[in-house]
Amino acid sequence: MESYTKKESGVSTLFFIFTYTFQLEFVLIPIKAVKRFSEFLPLESYSHLQSLEDKILYHIFIYF
Repeated sequence: MESYTKKESGVSTLFFIFTYTFQLEFVLIPIKAVKRFSEFLPLESYSHLQSLEDKILYHIFIYF
C-alpha cells in the first residue's frame, strides 16, 4: 500500500473541504431561499422541498 505524503494528504483534504462547501453553498442555499417564500406555496410543495433538502443532506454527509 502506497503511503501519502503530507502534500498529497493536504491536497485531498482541501479538495474535500472545497467539494463540501460548494455543495452546501450552491445546492442547499437555493432550496433555503425558496423555503423562505414557503408561505406562498401550497403545503404539498413545502413538504416536497423539505424532503428534497433531507435527501441532499443525506447525500452530502454519507457520500462525501
